[in-house]
Amino acid sequence: MRRAAQYGVVLLGLAVVAVGLSLMLRSGLGMGPWGAFEQGLAARTGITFGRASQLVGLALILLAWALKQPPTVVTVMNMLLIGEFSDRFLAVLPAAQGLPAQVAYVAAGLAVQSIGIAVYLTPGLGSGPRDGVMLGLSEAMNTSIRFARVCIDLTVLVLALAMRGPIGPGTMTHALGAGPLIQFFLKCCRKVLPKAMVRTTDKSRPSRGLRAS
Repeated sequence: MRRAAQYGVVLLGLAVVAVGLSLMLRSGLGMGPWGAFEQGLAARTGITFGRASQLVGLALILLAWALKQPPTVVTVMNMLLIGEFSDRFLAVLPAAQGLPAQVAYVAAGLAVQSIGIAVYLTPGLGSGPRDGVMLGLSEAMNTSIRFARVCIDLTVLVLALAMRGPIGPGTMTHALGAGPLIQFFLKCCRKVLPKAMVRTTDKSRPSRGLRAS
């Protein structure tokens, strides 16, 4: 029962992440680096944003594995479901009209995506391909999630530019803001969610991968 409830939390978190991504895309002010890269890939290949996200996720699983973050059921769920959820939300979410609405979409998208990532990481059942790279780099460099996330996002930003993805003010906001927000919401999730839903330090992976310092 506990494990089923934990997977329910993970599923909720993945859906929330997809909402955040969809808001960023519909803002018209640019997506986060990963989203911009994936949308650029989608535009160049003719596939949907969700399918591009899934293909990038598959490649990142291999990279995360090299960083000692082997894939879990949650990794596969992330790779498949965020892309699927995103395509469904994008089908019904209208584009932002006017600068105030665009700014609101960016702010809400960044916050919602960060909350979703924190929610699905908290049970400790594993991370998604992108977050697996983030956690693996954090452990490999013995640094915080915040620093690892910012480094990764800035690197992917360069790739997104090369792919001519939707780059704009929202992109840099996401690149600099996602790491600190994820770290903040991880602290909140540990306090708000029941203890049975939160990863303890005696699990298979070191707790410092999710440390909030």
